[in-house]
Amino acid sequence: MRDCEIADTTSSRKETRTEKASRVYRREQRRLARENERISRANGYAVSPPRQARDESISPPRNPPRHNRSSGRDRSRTPRRDEDEDEEIGHQDPGYAWMGGYGRSAAEHNRRREQNERMAYLAEEEMSRENPFSSGGGNGFGFRVGGGLGGGISIGLSSSGGLGGGGTGWRFGFSFGNANDHDELTSDVRIPRRHRDAAASSSGFDDRSRGWGRNAAGEVRFEGGAVPDIGSFTEEEYAEWIRMGMYRRKHRSELDEAEKRRQAKLEQEKLRAQEKERARKEEKKRIEKLKRQKGLEEEKKRKNEREWYRKRWAAVVDVGGEVELVELAFGDIPWPVYRQTHGKVGVDILDEGHIRDFLRGLAADLEAANGGGNGDDNVDPDMKKTLREAIRAFHPDRFFARILPRVRERDREAVREGVEVTSRVITTMSARA
Repeated sequence: MRDCEIADTTSSRKETRTEKASRVYRREQRRLARENERISRANGYAVSPPRQARDESISPPRNPPRHNRSSGRDRSRTPRRDEDEDEEIGHQDPGYAWMGGYGRSAAEHNRRREQNERMAYLAEEEMSRENPFSSGGGNGFGFRVGGGLGGGISIGLSSSGGLGGGGTGWRFGFSFGNANDHDELTSDVRIPRRHRDAAASSSGFDDRSRGWGRNAAGEVRFEGGAVPDIGSFTEEEYAEWIRMGMYRRKHRSELDEAEKRRQAKLEQEKLRAQEKERARKEEKKRIEKLKRQKGLEEEKKRKNEREWYRKRWAAVVDVGGEVELVELAFGDIPWPVYRQTHGKVGVDILDEGHIRDFLRGLAADLEAANGGGNGDDNVDPDMKKTLREAIRAFHPDRFFARILPRVRERDREAVREGVEVTSRVITTMSARA
């Protein structure tokens, strides 16, 4: 009697908002499940069970079995239950059992599909994280989840590099145990678009190996650079690296502006360096031009000195000329050297190098006056002629007899020494020629 009173009180109690929401939620879940079953039957994933007492029927049952029905008297004696809960229990009990062997295969296929989708999602989640295994040396682990239809899923995580540093990256992936069922099992796997785009941009999927993999160290190209060797970090260094990464994420626009300013500064420095290099090349060209001009001017001065040398010798040896009546000093003698190059002329500059340069200039002038050489490279007649004239001019016996008496007394010893040195140098050059 007391149980009946409790049942009546429960049935007459007002339904709360929470209970109503729960009941509506369960009803929507059942409606969604029925809709999915309808779509599955339309797609060929399920077959309709026979109707009660009609073996030839292919339509699903519309009413519960008759033996489960109770009389009105029995229903009035039992406590009132929510009809939605009855429908939920009736929906959960059958499952795929009424489909037979095909139903069990479809159930196994759906289970494997959901498992593969879940593992694919977890793999993408792991690939999007930081690399915690960069310092390992050839470390790796893996496990395999067996499938119900002769297949399975293998998950692997490996790191590359040497122990104690030098790690270059890590790879996480999964593959199916039965390669023939790969397309069938993954044809309807749903992977979010953000993960598909990330995998496509990083070329992480390899059809040849039928696996997934991404190299984190080669993908990170933000302002912070590639992923460092986290395994060698201390706690403070790792915390600082995390703080810098969060700062770069939160202040992306500011960092972009700073990067633009840095690039602009580098461009300006590059332009300044190019301008400096251009100015240096122009200055170098200007100096070379001045050197050429200076060389032309120097050659012109040397040519004038050689012309003065020839005229001076003609005046010195001229009998009865103006020079014959004047006492000669050491500088009045036409020595075979360039006077303007060395300044004051003395015995110390009468060496082989200076005399050779001067006599070669005289030979070049003679060759230019004759219209070029005779075409024989082994013979230089102009140089030989110049040497013969120089030997005759500075022959000691001839010079001392004809010119030395006209030299003033204080310069005679210096002139005598200069003539002897010059004669020896010219004789040596003539012997070599």
